Amino acid sequence: MTNVDLRVIRECRSYDSLPSVQGPIRERCKYISNFIGRAKAEPKEFPLTALVYNENPKGVANKLCGGVLISKNYVLTSAYCFLYDGYRPNWVRVGELDFGTTEEDASPQLIEIKNFIPHHQFYATELTIYHDIGLVELTLEALFDDYARPACLSLVDANNYEEFLSAGWDYAVPGHSTHLHKTKLNRLDDDKCYEKVRREHLEKGINNRTHMCAIPSAGNVSTCAGNGGTPLFVNHPEFPCQFLVVGILSIGRRKCGDKDDPIIYTRVKPYIDWIQRIVWN
Repeated sequence: MTNVDLRVIRECRSYDSLPSVQGPIRERCKYISNFIGRAKAEPKEFPLTALVYNENPKGVANKLCGGVLISKNYVLTSAYCFLYDGYRPNWVRVGELDFGTTEEDASPQLIEIKNFIPHHQFYATELTIYHDIGLVELTLEALFDDYARPACLSLVDANNYEEFLSAGWDYAVPGHSTHLHKTKLNRLDDDKCYEKVRREHLEKGINNRTHMCAIPSAGNVSTCAGNGGTPLFVNHPEFPCQFLVVGILSIGRRKCGDKDDPIIYTRVKPYIDWIQRIVWN
């Protein structure tokens, strides 16, 4: 095990000792509940989620992406979200549940973006996206509480899991909901992923080392295209109130997809060294 791996593990363990995960909350950590397909998230259910967005001078949010809080200063997201200068995200919200109302049980923290660092191999054209992962540096430290808490990064390859959770907002969908939604997903075998993904998305095809595919576990709705940067995760096997992030949403349909149209995620594990060097030096 490398020093990088040890640092990632140490950080994860430190998150489990936060006051916000001590006491009664441990008894409420039932994140894999009996919902089918896709449902509204409950208050405090997914404190790892971050809303990454552009707000114009008039206060109108016009581009939203997902993200995952991984430290007090950094959010992990999609590099593609920052591709176009005119609509580059400039704010992050953590601790949010429904950005369309102030009446929900939430405690949103609005933090301006200080810097965005795409992976140095990120490459995107109209036909393809590779190494679609990046880090958002915050101007202020996020405050950890029951509503906002960092996730752990998985050192285990996503192929070791069959079922996942995703949680994000669906801003890009007509008639969208402003409420955070959760989705159950199943891993699609690499060979099937390669066969199903059309060349219009990836001109050089799937890279099984850095890409993975997931499909809804039930129903006819999947993660929506507006959710680029949304995390794919599993429950932590050791810490009951923690999550292990295995992927970041890169490519989906231009609308909410169905069970036969996979969503492409960027695997997190191949980028652990890069993330650690920036986030924890």
